[in-house]
Amino acid sequence: MTRSPFAARRRAAALTAATLATGGLVALTPLAATAAPDASDVVINEVYGGGGNSGAAYQNDFVELYNPTGSAIDLAGLTIDYKSAAGGSGGTVALQGTIPAQGFFLVQLAAGNGNGQPLPAADQVAASPNLSGSTGRVYLHEGTGQYAATTGDLAGAEGLVDMIGWGSGAVAFEGAPAAGTANGTSTQRVSAGVDTDVNAADFQTAAPTPQAAGTAPDPEPTPEPTPEPTPTPSPCRSARCRAPAPSRRCRARPSPSRAS
Repeated sequence: MTRSPFAARRRAAALTAATLATGGLVALTPLAATAAPDASDVVINEVYGGGGNSGAAYQNDFVELYNPTGSAIDLAGLTIDYKSAAGGSGGTVALQGTIPAQGFFLVQLAAGNGNGQPLPAADQVAASPNLSGSTGRVYLHEGTGQYAATTGDLAGAEGLVDMIGWGSGAVAFEGAPAAGTANGTSTQRVSAGVDTDVNAADFQTAAPTPQAAGTAPDPEPTPEPTPEPTPTPSPCRSARCRAPAPSRRCRARPSPSRAS
């Protein structure tokens, strides 16, 4: 996804703040636009729309963001905009807070009919929008309000940080829409933060896995140590081992001599 001047200003502001804090001066040069696959900005990592419905895994819808960079990112000035597969906006959420480096940010959305388990503590809570459990579009964009989306492939669109279109009838997407979902499943990245600007390749349908700030990706399992083999005792070859020693009770004692 092409980074707009707003994203460049966010990073320039962060660099300026860090420089002032240390009392140094640095000449800032404009940052050229780059594509999102370089893991340079926040991405939509998972979307769940079946919250509270019959067969739901969780009581609320949610959008999970991920920061693939090595620095924390301030989310102020970014907005989540949900739209139905082919219709208008279902609602927006102006983001607040900071997403840690290589960390998650969980936005809790509308509740359904109480089915499913509660979400883990979210980083931001909003009463809406109410997402579809099967298909739709979610935009992460700069500024406030709705994103003036067009149809078709929006990879690289101006002001768009990231987006996903999934399910039957989604009229906007990156590359191609991801597969549809059900009340018990979400659309989630195959690998956290990996973005090739093709929703169909980057996302999979699976059981939802909501994660909030401070939650690290699952570590690789530690291999079990190989136990040391127990040495086999070698056979005894000495005569002392082959024949048991005579018992002290069985040894002959000399008879005492009588005095003449």
